[in-house]
Order: sequence, then C-alpha cells, then structure tokens
Amino acid sequence: MKNFESSVVLKPLRRFYNLENLSHIALSMDVDWAPDFVLQEILPWFLSHGLPLTIFATHPSQYLKKFAAENYAGIELGIHPNFSQKFDVDKIDFLLAYYGQVSGSRSHRNIAGRNVSDLLRAHNISYDSSYILWRTPFTQVSETYNGILNIPYVWEDGYHLETSTPLEDQFLPLDTPGLKVLNFHPVLLYLNCTDDDQRKKAVRGIKDLTMVTKEYLDPFVNKNYGIWSFAKSFLLNLAENKDIHFYLLNDVVKELKNARI
Repeated sequence: MKNFESSVVLKPLRRFYNLENLSHIALSMDVDWAPDFVLQEILPWFLSHGLPLTIFATHPSQYLKKFAAENYAGIELGIHPNFSQKFDVDKIDFLLAYYGQVSGSRSHRNIAGRNVSDLLRAHNISYDSSYILWRTPFTQVSETYNGILNIPYVWEDGYHLETSTPLEDQFLPLDTPGLKVLNFHPVLLYLNCTDDDQRKKAVRGIKDLTMVTKEYLDPFVNKNYGIWSFAKSFLLNLAENKDIHFYLLNDVVKELKNARI
C-alpha cells in the first residue's frame, strides 16, 4: 500500500463559500470530444463577456492547446480522462504529454474513488472535480487523505436537461449557501438542446466525434430557445451584477495553499 504524508488542516474558504450572499462563481466545461469548430463557436462567447472558464480536455485539440501555450488568463486547462471502459494510467499520461502539467482533473462520467485519487496524486494533480452534488447547498472543498482537493460542482447543463428541469433562472442552485461551481458541455450548447435526446440523435453512430464536420452537425441545431439560449441569458445577468466575481478552479487551490496552518 502506498504511503502518503499526513494531510494538513485548511482554514475554511469563506471567500468562495457564499455564506451570506452569492458573490463567487466558478464556471467549468467538460469538452467531451467536441470538434474544434464547436469550441471555436462556444469559447469566444465566454471570453468576450469576461467569464473565466476551467476546461477539462478529453483529447488533443490544437485550438485548446494554444490557450495552454499562451498561458491565457481567462482559461484554465485541466484533463478529463475517460475511465469508463478501462482504468489505466495511460489516459492521464496521454493528456499530460499533450497539454503539459495541469492542476486539475475531472473524470468522464464522474468516475472517482481512491484508485483515481491516488493516480492523480502520483501525477502531481492538485485537485479533482469529479463529484457532482446536484443542487446541493453548503457544498465546499474537502481535502482527501493523500492531499488531493475535491472540488465538487452543483449544476450542469446535461443534468438540467435530463431531469426535464424548466429553463428558468429560479431552478438554478444559486440562492443557498455553499460553493457554486457550474458545468457546461460545448456540444450541448452548440446544438442548443431542449433535451438530451436531441444530442443523442445528433451523435448516434458516430465513432469519433472530434472528426464530425460543421456541415453534418448544423442540421441538428435547435433554432428556438434551448440550453444555450438559457445559459447565455443567466450568465449575462450574473455578469452584470457587480457583486459577483467569476474565477477559475485553480484560484480556489491557490487560496487554500495560502490558508494552510
């Protein structure tokens, strides 16, 4: 059994915890093999509105890699390894070899546990964001026995659609105390889905989504009000609130390191 140094005590993240009112939000995105033309359509919208984004990459993308190469201030890159069919170290090595060392990871399909945590620690990953605590209040960062920080998220576009939740602001989990990490998927946004069946229909039978062309995908795009319409609306409303600050997940890690006692 591998031994790890004892975990240190961390001060509470009062700044990020939104104890009294909503003041801090972190936005994240699971790439899920979206082709570059989809990313080129979605990511600039976030950046043009001053919305920092932590992106978990599933595969080599020349478009994403340029953000890593340029150390772009509004983008943090993490890895999104897929352990669904086979659990092995190669998936992490492959992504780190392409993007370089990163701070964070989120496993595809939220696969987590001790094996994953130890593997991430062995690769000098600082945090794992593989747990979704759907609409859960009082969510906060926790440190595991091996020093990996667990940073859960409380909302994502996919769950919103799968649970047939109305596309209305009142159903966002932003009015309770706790850490507020939200998650998006570029293909869902690009298709502007009204339900997950629309996405499944668009990608059914495709073996390599990264190779799909714009000409193939565009006929499946919803032209009416959908998840992308909803996301842009509520994000713009939040961005216009001067009391709310958007940040990268690595900001949380940095603050916790400064809070060690």
